[in-house]
Amino acid sequence: MSPRRSQKPRFNKQWLLAAITIFGLGIFVFNDLGLLKWYSLRREGIRIQYEIDDLIQRESHLTEEIAKINSDDTYLEKIAREKFQMVKPGEKVFRVVDNRKVK
Repeated sequence: MSPRRSQKPRFNKQWLLAAITIFGLGIFVFNDLGLLKWYSLRREGIRIQYEIDDLIQRESHLTEEIAKINSDDTYLEKIAREKFQMVKPGEKVFRVVDNRKVK
C-alpha cells in the first residue's frame, strides 16, 4: 500500500492578488473618501452653486426694486395701492364682484 498524502489546497498567488484587488476596489468605492462619496459631494456642490446663482440674481432684482422705490414716486404709489390697498384722501374705491361661475 502506498501512503496517501493529505491534499492541502495550494496557495495561489493569483487568488491572493484578485482578493487584494477586490478589497482595494471596495475600499476605493465605498469608504468615506471613496468614489460614491465624491460623486455625492460633487452633485451637492453643483446644486449649491445653482442655489447661490439664484440668490445672487434675486438680490440683484431686489436691489433694483429698492432703488426704484426710493427714486420713483409713481412706482411707490403703485406698490402702495396694489399691495397695501391704500387710497388717497377723498378717493373712493369701487370693488367689482363677478357672480358668474366659471365652468
